[in-house]
Amino acid sequence: MRIDPTYPAAYNNRGNTWYRKGDFDRAIADYNQAIQLDPKYGAAYVNRGSALGAKGDLDRAIGGLRPGDPARSERC
Repeated sequence: MRIDPTYPAAYNNRGNTWYRKGDFDRAIADYNQAIQLDPKYGAAYVNRGSALGAKGDLDRAIGGLRPGDPARSERC
């Protein structure tokens, strides 16, 4: 993120790399950063839900995807 640290897609893409490597905590951190930068960036919510699900945290995975759910806006 040296070039533009405010670009949410960069964090989302790096999160995808961590996800593929099985490092779900780092992936979730990057997805959270993408969401913080752009709360309307839907792909980051979906990807964060996938990473949470892969960790076995299904309640937070599903809750973070439903509109209006408090878990959606909290940092997972």
